[in-house]
Formats: sequence, structure tokens, C-alpha cells
Amino acid sequence: MGTRQIMTRGRSAAGAGASTQIRLRGQVAFAGANNAPLIVINGLPIDQDANSANGYGQSRDLGDNMNNINPDDIESMTVLKGATAAAIYGSRAANGAIIITTKSGQRNQGIGIEYSSSLTLQEVLDFFEFQDMYGLGVSGTKPISAANATSNGQFGWGAKYDGSLVPAFDGTMIPYEFQKNRLKEYFNTGQVFTNALAFTGGNERGSFRASFARTDTKGIEPTNEYKRNIANLGVTYDITNKVNLTINVNYTNESYINPPQIGTQGEGSMNFLTRVSQSIPWSRLSPYGMENETICHQSCNRNRMADCRLDYY
Repeated sequence: MGTRQIMTRGRSAAGAGASTQIRLRGQVAFAGANNAPLIVINGLPIDQDANSANGYGQSRDLGDNMNNINPDDIESMTVLKGATAAAIYGSRAANGAIIITTKSGQRNQGIGIEYSSSLTLQEVLDFFEFQDMYGLGVSGTKPISAANATSNGQFGWGAKYDGSLVPAFDGTMIPYEFQKNRLKEYFNTGQVFTNALAFTGGNERGSFRASFARTDTKGIEPTNEYKRNIANLGVTYDITNKVNLTINVNYTNESYINPPQIGTQGEGSMNFLTRVSQSIPWSRLSPYGMENETICHQSCNRNRMADCRLDYY
């Protein structure tokens, strides 16, 4: 079949549980077109259905159907591209197809137990290069009052930094100096904690595998969380020598809590932190932030991969 080039885009910046951008051998179309491949799970075709931020309407990323799959449940994965995919799955596979087969246990074995646990840590990368010579203000002057600091809070055309005390927007006095690590003081260390448990078994006529996986994610954005539960059942059984029963059932429950606003101008923490003068320390901004405030909380139950099939030979 040759080599397949698959490109995926990281998703931690878009929030915990955000969608993944998948491209098979590059971009097929532009101007907002869907370039994602078709996902086929145990013979059941589904679209990736990415609910990503698009920069002009939706500003929060709410994941995609790839989140329905527990990686520990995957037995094999095949990538089809071009005419091969279209010949099998039609126009829906014009961008290619990813064929996934989930585990269903092994025959002639006793009851087995599988357990896995993983922890992934995420750190924000700060590549900004702000000017660090002039502080809050305009026309080369420092703020002289809280009102003055408020009205000119987004400008960095003041006097040169000298470390002297000046009034902040809330009336307190702050050092007139560049805040080098303000972004890292705001963002958290992201944590993705996953536990998965599976039971397998089989005899001479069939096999089964039942699994459950729990993912708890704390995003790099404060108050952003993602929680996911996935239950999967795979059964194969020979009813007769010529009739085989195959059952695959997948249930997913997801909770997106405070996904960050991205891809738009004016909204979101990054817009705020980069547009407010870099001489204001995070310690003065945090009491007025969004801590303990829930802005968006969306839960969804997905049964899109349930499949029951009888095969006749």
C-alpha cells in the first residue's frame, strides 16, 4: 500500500479534550472545506465531526469523535488514501479513511484482566518577545493616578522602566518594571490522568472483551477541565458453523468545563494578557480574574459507535 503521510495538530493550546486536526498527505481543499478523513470503526463509518474554534463564529473547541475511542481498545489501524478509500466508502472518503478495529478478546482462553494508567504533564511555551524598555503610559510619562493607569492600561508608550512605585488601576502602588514571567504565572501545568480496566475471555465458540476508561484532565488554562468516561464491549460468537454474531458497543460521556476562547480578537485570556501593559504584575490582575467562575460547561453522551452484525458464510 505504500507509505502514508499523516499530519496531526496538537491540541493542548485549544483546551483540555480539544479536537485533533488530521490530514492525510496534505490539504485537499481550502476556504473552510472539510479535509478530515473518514473514520471507520469496526466497519461503521463516522465523520471526525470536529467542533473546533473557527475564528469567526465558535470560539471554544469542544472536541471530536476521536475522543470516543479509548486507545487501549484499538487492536489494529489501517490508513487508506485516494482512490482506494473512495472505491470502498464512496465520496465520504474523498480525503482518505482511517480504519480502526477494536479488541474483542481471544478464543480458548480463561478470564483475563488488563489495567493501565498514565499521567501526562503539559507546560506552556512562551515565545513572545515584548519590548521591555518602556512601561504603561503614553507620551513618555508614567501613570499619575488610578484613573490614569486605567485609561492607559493597554498602552506601553510611557517612561523608561526604573523600578519606582506608580499607581495601578486598582489604586495600589506597584513597581514600574517589566513583568517577564506574567504568562507563566497565569497558566498552569496541565495534567492528563487516565486509568483503564478491561476483562477478556473466550472459549472454542467465541470471545469477549469489556473495558472501562476514565480520563481526568486539568488544562493549562486555569479553571479548564475535561472529564471522560468510555465503556466498550466487544463480543464474537459462532451461533452455528455458518452464522457468526459480532457485537461492538461503545458508550462515551464527556464534560468540557471552561474551554478557553481562542482564534478571535478581543476575547480570551491570551488577548487580555498580551494587550494589557506588561508592567502590571499578575498578582494585581488575578483578584479580578475568572477564578472559580464557570463560563461554559457542556456534557455529551455519545453512542455513535454501537454496532451489531450477523455474518453469514
